[in-house]
Amino acid sequence: MKNFNFLRFLFLSAVMLGTAQLIGQGRIAGTVIDDSGEPLIGANIIVVGSSDGTITDFDGTYSFNTSQSFPLTLLVSFTGYNSQEIALDAPSESVDVTLSEGVLLGDDVVISASRRKEKVIEAPASISILTARKMAASPNDNPARNLISMPGVTIQQQSAAMFNIQLRGDGGLFGSASFPILDYRSLSGPGLGTFDPLNSPLNNIDVERIEVVRGPGSALYGPDVTAGVVHFISKSPIDQPGTTIELIGGELSTYGGALRHATKVSDKFGFKVNAQLKKGNEFTLDPDDPTDALQIAKFSRTVSSPTITGGIVDITQAGRVLLTKEDLDPDGDGNMMQQDWNQFLLNATLEFRPADDFSINLAGGTNSASHVFYNSQGEGLSQATEYWTQARFQKGGLFGQVFWLHNNGGTDDKPTFLYQTGNTTPVDRTQLEAQLQYNWDMPSLLNANFTGGVDFRQSTANTFNQVYGREEDDDNFGIYGAYLQGKFALGDKLDLVMAGRVDQFTFLDETAFQPRAVLVYKPSPKHTIRGGYNKAVGAPTQLQVNIDFPVAVLPGMDVWLLGNKEAQTFNNPVIQLNGLLGGAQLPIGTPGLPNAVAFGGVNELVLAQLIPGLEAQVGAQLAGAIGAYLRDPVNTPGGTTGQFFGFNLFNPANGALGLIEAPKARLRNESTWEVGYKGLIGDKFGVLLDIYRRSIENATLFTGISPTYTLLGSENIGNDLGAAVAANGIRDYIFGLLGGDANPAAGPTGAIQGAYVGGGNAFASNISGLIAGGILATTPSDQVPNNGATHYSAGYRTFESFSYTGIDFGLEYYVSQDLSTFFNYSWLSDNIWNPRIQGTEGTEQTATATPTKKYRFGFNYVPEYGIRANATFMHDPSFPVFLGQFSGDTDARNLIDAGVGYKFSNGLALDLTAQNLTNSDYRYFPGFPKLGRRVLGKLTYTFGAGD
Repeated sequence: MKNFNFLRFLFLSAVMLGTAQLIGQGRIAGTVIDDSGEPLIGANIIVVGSSDGTITDFDGTYSFNTSQSFPLTLLVSFTGYNSQEIALDAPSESVDVTLSEGVLLGDDVVISASRRKEKVIEAPASISILTARKMAASPNDNPARNLISMPGVTIQQQSAAMFNIQLRGDGGLFGSASFPILDYRSLSGPGLGTFDPLNSPLNNIDVERIEVVRGPGSALYGPDVTAGVVHFISKSPIDQPGTTIELIGGELSTYGGALRHATKVSDKFGFKVNAQLKKGNEFTLDPDDPTDALQIAKFSRTVSSPTITGGIVDITQAGRVLLTKEDLDPDGDGNMMQQDWNQFLLNATLEFRPADDFSINLAGGTNSASHVFYNSQGEGLSQATEYWTQARFQKGGLFGQVFWLHNNGGTDDKPTFLYQTGNTTPVDRTQLEAQLQYNWDMPSLLNANFTGGVDFRQSTANTFNQVYGREEDDDNFGIYGAYLQGKFALGDKLDLVMAGRVDQFTFLDETAFQPRAVLVYKPSPKHTIRGGYNKAVGAPTQLQVNIDFPVAVLPGMDVWLLGNKEAQTFNNPVIQLNGLLGGAQLPIGTPGLPNAVAFGGVNELVLAQLIPGLEAQVGAQLAGAIGAYLRDPVNTPGGTTGQFFGFNLFNPANGALGLIEAPKARLRNESTWEVGYKGLIGDKFGVLLDIYRRSIENATLFTGISPTYTLLGSENIGNDLGAAVAANGIRDYIFGLLGGDANPAAGPTGAIQGAYVGGGNAFASNISGLIAGGILATTPSDQVPNNGATHYSAGYRTFESFSYTGIDFGLEYYVSQDLSTFFNYSWLSDNIWNPRIQGTEGTEQTATATPTKKYRFGFNYVPEYGIRANATFMHDPSFPVFLGQFSGDTDARNLIDAGVGYKFSNGLALDLTAQNLTNSDYRYFPGFPKLGRRVLGKLTYTFGAGD
């Protein structure tokens, strides 16, 4: 009996121990999502007090076994979301958790760095995000301008409503090295490489968030994404239905409105419509300001569709006048530039989700705008209408899209033109793009994830020979590419991201390979350190390759801009005089202005002004004889006066310039080494630090290709010509005609000699005026038209290489979910270089259009309801720029943007915002209009928000 009891005790003990082991070694599984039902990728699940745990996969699911005894507590966390603790009494395969947004306002999952969903903290690039909540009370009527306070971003405020985006100091006046996209489709002008914020489908009230990826992105996005990606992501009609209106009004007669209406038909289908109409006045040049008056004096008083001869613009023939002085200057102040702007957009989107992992989006619309624009060659007016359509789908890891756009480039009723030539510059263009991408996991290979795809871009244009001239029938522009990226887990805390892309260009005989390799180290879920290498390729734009037209008209000559499809050469160089001096061609090496040219010019003055008087004094026969003598080349003095001095009309700081040829277009290669840190300290203090070294080879610069000649030592040309009267025997000839002259200082002989001295001085004054304009003579390249006119050759220099180091530093402290403060600082080691011109020993200065250091700081207070406010202080020191006509030193800037408003619980919000609150006058670039304050009031109402 005792033995039986002992055996029973052993049996019960074993059962109890086994049960305890079964309870203690349980399996836990489930999903983690956010408030909108989206899976949270990489959320952390850990058993409190142990190291047992895991992270969620790309579907937000997780599972793991624990050796801990039950009951136990799970801690579920995700950066930017409020953590949750879950008490479990037993193992479970259905521990589903929904995390609510924390102080980071839900900005942790991004799609733009790797073209797939991933945690921003773990992305292999430097990323910042702006949410709709932060943008709601901003002082910006265009969503793109919200980037003004973001690290590494420069917004060129060119006028009241027109601006350009630069990332890390890369970009010019007209083009940008950043790659703006809206819902995966490009917003860069087809073939132009430009971003036009006014003529775009961006609607403030439809943007859900903006993702900014700093640094090269060519390995995934293709050529020209050398500085970064700016991805505007719009609101889903299924997830965010409703109707919102926005009305604005304020200074500079600015007013307008926007509408967003979205209907959720079911959980699987929805549609939305966006409409916007806004207009306002501009900051303009002041005719009473001496600096502005010099710029205004360059403008044509009419706008014409130019005459085309031999496939090019013929400046010797009058064009068909479209706009008169009265049309251009209705207020009669002498300034021909348009003093207002307007924009319009209308588009619609259909969204269909037949399954959780399957979505289809169809979108299309139109947008148009009229506004002044700037490029290195001067000012222009853009008036164009776009039509576009897009279809995209996503099924699991498979993504595809097709996008088509047509821009009419302006019409006769609303022409696009350059103010200084007065000629229309239509670029009627069509763009077609398509992408196909697949993302898949390969757990057996270092838990790898791959993203691969193919895409192409095709742009065609018709400029009616007004812009592309002789290249009109050979200006197509196509790029075909394929890419592959792999992410490999080298350890629990270390990932390796490798990518490569190959592109073929239809307009260049070149193929480009663009690699990328980045190590991402995650010492903890809230801190990431990365380091890597990117090679990016920039291709010349369709415009840069094919342009062939007069970009400016100067007294007696024009500036002929040639693209770099082929080299500009000087195989048969001559010095061609300004048309006001007769346009004669002189041999290279002519030391100065030939006396024959000056003598002939003075003769015209003498004959026109003096001979009629001589006819009255001594008769027509004598006057005719004197005129015949003066016109006889035999009696023309030889030699030269003064000394020719050559320089670059668009970059005179370089001094003397020889005959340096400009090579044909090549791909620009950019190599970037970068290390970076992104972290969140105590869930409230965000830190960003990027250090990069950028090397650029084959960069191009718009500049003068021909030298321009001034005349040194011509101050006494009038007296010199007066002395030449006696030296050339003119006086003796007149003596003979008069039968001797007892007093040669008086009478016809003295009158003629006096006229020569006076005429010489008048001619010298004319030459001095040409010298002041830098256009006495030039040496045209072999490729400019040979039609009798004097052409100064402009184009694109290519540089061998230059490099610089940069730092972007950002801090953001989240006082609460509603209030955050920020500070960011950007530094460049250099912003001006003097690199060697490709294939020569010559050099030319070039620069980035950004300062070597700048900083911003401010705050955002955006509660769900009630008072909201924001302010940003911006400091930019003066810095030099080489931007053609707008070269020089910029104004230093200390600016404040601010806003205050109130959001009611019924869907109504009222905001008062100001750009440049203190009204600090400044010119963004030399020669631009002065910019001042712009205060706007905004009313936003969302119907049914309080229901």
